[in-house]
Amino acid sequence: MKTLVLNPGVTALEYWYYDAAVDMPLYEGCIDDYRNDDRCMDALTAILMHVSGSRNNAWPAGAIDLVAVRIAYGGAVLRAPALLTGALVSSLAALVPEAPLHLPPAITLLGCLRACLDGVPVAVVADTAFFTGLPERESSYAIDARTAGMPGLRRYGFNGLHHQEACAFAACTMRVNGAGGPCRTISLCLEPHPELAAVIGMQPVMVTGGATPLEGLPGETTCGELDPTIALMLAGEQGWGPERINEMLTRRSGLAGLCGRPATLPAVCAGSSDAMLFARDVMLYRMLMACGAAIAAMGGADALAFSGRYASTGSVIGPLLAERLPASLGVRRFIVEKPLQRIVAERAASCGGRGTDGE
Repeated sequence: MKTLVLNPGVTALEYWYYDAAVDMPLYEGCIDDYRNDDRCMDALTAILMHVSGSRNNAWPAGAIDLVAVRIAYGGAVLRAPALLTGALVSSLAALVPEAPLHLPPAITLLGCLRACLDGVPVAVVADTAFFTGLPERESSYAIDARTAGMPGLRRYGFNGLHHQEACAFAACTMRVNGAGGPCRTISLCLEPHPELAAVIGMQPVMVTGGATPLEGLPGETTCGELDPTIALMLAGEQGWGPERINEMLTRRSGLAGLCGRPATLPAVCAGSSDAMLFARDVMLYRMLMACGAAIAAMGGADALAFSGRYASTGSVIGPLLAERLPASLGVRRFIVEKPLQRIVAERAASCGGRGTDGE
């Protein structure tokens, strides 16, 4: 199967073209600023010419068997991969107030795909889908969301595809090795916005991510868990507006704030300066606290699985966390390095059918 994977980000559209017979993408690229109908159609035309060699706007027969679109947020609408239809686009459009940065460009892309595709199915895969079944006690915030005018407000995880892949690998390996009962996995996704989840079998019961990716563990530029009064203090005592506060919490905090300069998670784990060592200590402490919450939520733990673009850094973080976890748990460690785009292609292939209103 020839699969085109599209990842519509806030400002750029990434793409990869796979043939089922080859693990690595045959083509890949990124197009900046695609966020209106005309630019999006131009971007799709450029991608088509790149992956198929076509010199016109038509999709050559047989060039692509499936288009897989990863979106960051699907709310309660996308609980599993789904074929693209007009009804799905309308349902996602209703969720824009819940994800005003991520959903508008994704919806524009889906609309353009419906307009230009002829007989090629499109599958939509959401990173939040894995967490739609979180227990209500975990997904709920202790505020009156309806009075606040946000009845859909709840906690989601934002790296569900990586967590799902890592937990499936850990559970399968433990089962092959004779473990009985559902595997209790502490899943640590090592992305620029790292996230930890507790998963029993394939059912998540706890996650550090919140209503947005800002909550939870500190990221490379994001603050992570924060007393909300701090934002009010920046507004009241410092006179900062929403944009400046957002800039501080999302672009100048986390590892960058602790180190005083931009820093990646692998760099912090390998660094030796005082600032790097301090940032690493803070990050590991927050991860360890999240591990404790995960163990409490699951009543124990059997596996610690690392995934995400920095999954290999789990070889450093894993032993540091393991030495502080109770030895009696006997937790096994796994590193799952499958890239996100490959996971999306495999999830999308499970949809079948035609979609784009051609069911």
